[in-house]
Amino acid sequence: MEPPVFQWTEPVVIVSGCDDAFAFPLAVALSSALRNLRAGQAAQVYVLNDGITTAKRMRIERVVQAARAEAQFHWVEADMLPVRHLPTSKQYSRAMYLRLLIPDLLPQHQRAIYLDSDLIVERDLAELWDMPLGDAFCLAVENYTDPTVATALRHVVQEPKIDPNIPYLNSGVLLMNLHRWRDEQMTAQVIGVLEQYHSEFLFPDQDAISVALAGRWLKLDPRWNVQQSTLADYGPRRHMSAADSAAFQAKVANNPFIMHFTGTRKPWHHRYRGVTNDRFLHYVARSGWFAPPAGALWVASRRLSHGVWKRLSQLKQARQRTRGLQQGTPG
Repeated sequence: MEPPVFQWTEPVVIVSGCDDAFAFPLAVALSSALRNLRAGQAAQVYVLNDGITTAKRMRIERVVQAARAEAQFHWVEADMLPVRHLPTSKQYSRAMYLRLLIPDLLPQHQRAIYLDSDLIVERDLAELWDMPLGDAFCLAVENYTDPTVATALRHVVQEPKIDPNIPYLNSGVLLMNLHRWRDEQMTAQVIGVLEQYHSEFLFPDQDAISVALAGRWLKLDPRWNVQQSTLADYGPRRHMSAADSAAFQAKVANNPFIMHFTGTRKPWHHRYRGVTNDRFLHYVARSGWFAPPAGALWVASRRLSHGVWKRLSQLKQARQRTRGLQQGTPG
């Protein structure tokens, strides 16, 4: 059941953050979010900075200004000392921990919408902003592949103090209850979980948040965080019939509120093979990140390379199916 909706009178507070490597997609994400806000909706945008260069900071500011001139924009210089000792990997830099710092970095706010930098927004975020939080620490979407901690963290749930049935969230889109997060010192609790179980975690921040919150969050409509690389896993992982799975996936794919480009290959990469790259490229073209004609050339190059790699992937799958049929044919 979706949380009920009420009218929140304060400006929508949107928070994101990254290091220099993700500055470009972050700008595109913010552009898409601001362009889809309802007319007249006030907004404050905060970007948590973990080493973004001056040149790219200027480009991000230009993109935000072009998307919504009246939005109030703020840079926040993030002190990474509290999370500097936490594990990172080739795929996940320390910037993944920025969301944990939001409650203390924004003490003036009671709530905030956190957005990962690898997504685009297709819906008015004021609809999410208007949802009541109650005593929940946040609103979030279940992770598509793993609805519970038991399925996501099989080794960790052997600990008797961790309930395997608590729901497991995807941390890419959060409506955060900053007031409660601060009161309960939840950031410290998440860091404590990370320090204890980091060797068992595949997605460190997300795993730790799910364990530390222990189900004290409300589930959003899955369309608020459509996890592109794992959409096909949603039904089967929840023991839905083939027909119900197909119907759900079609509903979500045809009307996503937020497209989250999960997985290692992203739509700004040449080898991306996802089916929704057109929408990302659409927002790139509108963002103003590139000066013309560089923007048109960049978009055209990605359309071409995405099409080539998608076709190569289809041919590979066809060969694998043919090989499987041949091996299964009696001699």
